[in-house]
Amino acid sequence: MSRYVLIAFLFLISSKLRAQDHSLSYGKYLLDSIKQLPAIDTSGYSIDEISKVSENFKIVHATVYYDCNGDECFESRKGLITSKQDTLPPIFEDIIPLKNGELVLIGLQKLIQINSGLNVTKIYDHLGSFVKELAVFTKNDLYGLMNVSGEILLPLEYTYIENNEDNHVILAQKDGEWEAFDRNVLLKKEKEDEFSDWELVNTLLKVQHPKTYLWSVFSREAKQLTPFKYEDIKFTNYGDATASIDGYWGMINEKGKEVTEIKYDEIRRGYGVTYIGVQGLLSEKYGLVSIEGELTPIKYSQITTSALQSDVLNGYYWVAKEVKGNWGLLKLRGEPLTAFIYDEINFDDQDRPKGLMGDKWIELIK
Repeated sequence: MSRYVLIAFLFLISSKLRAQDHSLSYGKYLLDSIKQLPAIDTSGYSIDEISKVSENFKIVHATVYYDCNGDECFESRKGLITSKQDTLPPIFEDIIPLKNGELVLIGLQKLIQINSGLNVTKIYDHLGSFVKELAVFTKNDLYGLMNVSGEILLPLEYTYIENNEDNHVILAQKDGEWEAFDRNVLLKKEKEDEFSDWELVNTLLKVQHPKTYLWSVFSREAKQLTPFKYEDIKFTNYGDATASIDGYWGMINEKGKEVTEIKYDEIRRGYGVTYIGVQGLLSEKYGLVSIEGELTPIKYSQITTSALQSDVLNGYYWVAKEVKGNWGLLKLRGEPLTAFIYDEINFDDQDRPKGLMGDKWIELIK
């Protein structure tokens, strides 16, 4: 039974603290209660690793065992060792080190932030993941933003803050109004070039509703362009986006307008502002779509995964096959480049693809 004592103590502490004030004094009481835990027989957990994160702290990575209806269950937990050999047992889901030397302890009723003297410096309800050096935190249904050093960059006075990998700015709502904050300005960094890895900074932004988890499209000026209705939004390289409802996808232009029906099983990356729309999970059919809408009917059984470049054509083309039909070439924007009359197309030489008719190969671009 000794291996379950740790979990029992944790449960007891959490129960006693439910009525405490949610303030720094609450955090101090919580931390003091953990520090007063009696020595626990290590048969209750096994130490997997001890990692030093600063001169003041080492994090203990452990596996904690507990009883679940007569069976033995286990979970990964983290504990703490200080430079003065003070210890906190492995009861935390995670411990996040900040660049200012402080730690955030996650896994109890509240999140507490401590310094090297095991003093509580902050307490809040939730801390999101650090995305590009910034993390959203909440307390009493209000939102704030901190950097990796724990410095508060946006105070705890917003009703929602969106910080995700795809947005190049932080979107924050207060008094029903949205505001955009440049991430680099918040971090006091030089402004990045509009190009990153040869891709444009997104024209559109996205925000996820904190209760429904549905997404909405926003402009770079923090104007909401659509309701919160999309299950997912993916930005393309060219300022537009694809969005899904009930598992189906459609194209959205740079103004947040749906320019195709939300009907495709998938929209694959194509070339430029031309993409490949797919319908039918069992028998796929392909067509070309863009922010101009559906460029071709969904009538092809195959389309090359990207457009091919021909110096002879001085442009790009697609190789496609009609459903129950023959092969041919399409221009980049979907117009026919050749008739669909060929039994096969060979594009080993992309500059001069050839089509097979009967037993004769014909050069298609001259």
